[in-house]
Amino acid sequence: MSDLALCERWKHLAGEGGGWRSGVKHDCSKVLELHRDGPDRYRNGLGETFALEAEVVYPLVKSSDLAAQRPPTRWLLVPHLSMAGDTAHLQSAAPLAWAYLTSHAERLDARASSVYRNRPCFSIFGIGEYSFAPWKVAISGLYKRLAFATLAPFEGRPVLCDDTGYFFPCRTEEECRTLRALLESRPALEFLSARIFWDSARPITARLLNALDLLALGDSLGISDSVVRTLAERQFVRYQGVAHQAMLF
Repeated sequence: MSDLALCERWKHLAGEGGGWRSGVKHDCSKVLELHRDGPDRYRNGLGETFALEAEVVYPLVKSSDLAAQRPPTRWLLVPHLSMAGDTAHLQSAAPLAWAYLTSHAERLDARASSVYRNRPCFSIFGIGEYSFAPWKVAISGLYKRLAFATLAPFEGRPVLCDDTGYFFPCRTEEECRTLRALLESRPALEFLSARIFWDSARPITARLLNALDLLALGDSLGISDSVVRTLAERQFVRYQGVAHQAMLF
């Protein structure tokens, strides 16, 4: 606790939720993070241009984008949609993507993190149903301020975060507006600030964000409508792959 007085003032807002998620971890930005060079054509960090199937590419935001409230300028090649998913289906479902990944197998196989061990080739981490929610409220884990951003669908696709950001999945714009109003209220900001050490390398974490009980916060603010209750229930949804995701926390 960085501020005991504030912790005591808002202790009734403390909970143990799990709605906040870390973004996608891939550890190979030169291969998997792309810029668009035309319809269905992309350029990677190695300067190569190539065609890919649109269904395997998603708009991506990083911490700097979240902090600056910028729309996506990058795209991420997503080889599988959940931690239980395999990548071999790409051979038939997205042969251009499979050929591209195969051509860079050496770089992808050289990723040092232990999370890729015993996983299918070309796997990424921190991916699941929650990643593809059409709307999200997100925040950078690295910047030294509590600044929340709304991630709306971009060009008809859900926007993904990288693993330096955290997000709460929402199904509608109304849920996003309500959640941001809750999070930007004085009780929420003081509750979170009281638990942050700003000199840390990553001052904001999923564990910190999940400690705030949205239902209790709504009651404190006199807001107890169906949207708040829905968001509060989502704090405790068990998604497929949640055991893997916990490793990132």
